[in-house]
Amino acid sequence: MADVERILQNAGVIIQAYWRKIFLHPAPSVKNHGAHPTQELSFEKVWLEA
Repeated sequence: MADVERILQNAGVIIQAYWRKIFLHPAPSVKNHGAHPTQELSFEKVWLEA
């Protein structure tokens, strides 16, 4: 696959996707919160458990 990617890159303009790791470390009292692929922060359905 690396050889194929190198050939395509040398042949012209190419848009090559990449995947980044997404980490999320909420406190245990934070409920219904998850990592979004675009790192969007939406807290409409998130709550704190006392």
